[in-house]
Parts: sequence; structure tokens; C-alpha cells
Amino acid sequence: LPISAPAILNLQIKAVIGPNIGSARPLSEPRDIAINMRKEIFIADYGNDRIVKLDSSYNFISEIGGFGASGYSLSGPVSLALDNVSNLYVVDSGNKRILRFDRNFNFISETSGYTKGEKIDFVNPTCIKVSARGDIYLGDEGLGMCFKLDQFFNYIFDFGGPGSIQPVGYPYDKIGRASCRERG
Repeated sequence: LPISAPAILNLQIKAVIGPNIGSARPLSEPRDIAINMRKEIFIADYGNDRIVKLDSSYNFISEIGGFGASGYSLSGPVSLALDNVSNLYVVDSGNKRILRFDRNFNFISETSGYTKGEKIDFVNPTCIKVSARGDIYLGDEGLGMCFKLDQFFNYIFDFGGPGSIQPVGYPYDKIGRASCRERG
């Protein structure tokens, strides 16, 4: 549903997060935020190559990441999503992969692509969402496509195609319809 102008005019600031969070570094280019059922807040801190976790009162709990390509290091986290059990999905754009952690930042799995007859590597993953059924929707600007994967990162289908779109934003809406918005 569209948001009406009066609703926008009545917005109130509840809290300001930052600038120093966690390891005493200010947030640098935060790109996305996700809030789980416990109202814990996860912030994709792109400029510091980390994910920050806060409690529901905005107090620092922990962080994960740091620049790099090995293990749980991150290089430009741009998008976050949570599933029904609060597993956190992180689009690690610089490393061209998707990481999955439990709500306490324990590593579960990762993927750098999918198999559709042959292995297709991500080029520039930009956005992710997880449906209530656990399906993963991922947009990749570099490939010009959106993908639907199952909870084990197995390919289900894709839409778009090289040169046809550049996915930006979230690849499905609140009632579960898949979409891929074009840039421009």
C-alpha cells in the first residue's frame, strides 16, 4: 500500500544509533538494517566491512567481519535478511558471496553462486530477502538478474538476464510477489 503524505509527516525519531558502536569505530556508510523477532538490530556497516548487532535498547552486543576475503571477513556488506528462526543472511558484495549466520554470529553456510546446469558465480550481488517459506531472493547487478534459491542455496529459478535489467532494492514485496526493479 502506498504511504500517505500525512503518515510521512508524522514520523518521529525514536533514537539515533552511533556514531561509535562496538570497537569504538563510528559507523561508516551503513547500507542495510535487519531486526529479528527479539528486536535485536543488525546493521550492515559497509565502510567498516562488518555487521554490528545491537539489543532492542540500541546497546552494542557484538560485531563480526573486518576487511578480507577469508573466513568471516567481509568486504562491503550491502544487504541483510533474516529468516523465520533469525538466521542472518549477509550479501558480502566485495567477496561476491552470501553468508548465513545464526543470531549469535555462528557461521552456518555460504555460497558464491549457484548451479543451473553449470556453476554460475555471482558477479555483484546487491540485495537479498528471505520469504516466510525460507526461499531466498537475490539480486545481482553484475549478472543483471534476480534469483530464487531454496534454503540450501539450490537454484529454483531466475528472471531478468544479462543486459535486460540491473536489480536494485528488494527482490520481493511484503506479500511474496517476486520483482526486480530496474535502475534509472
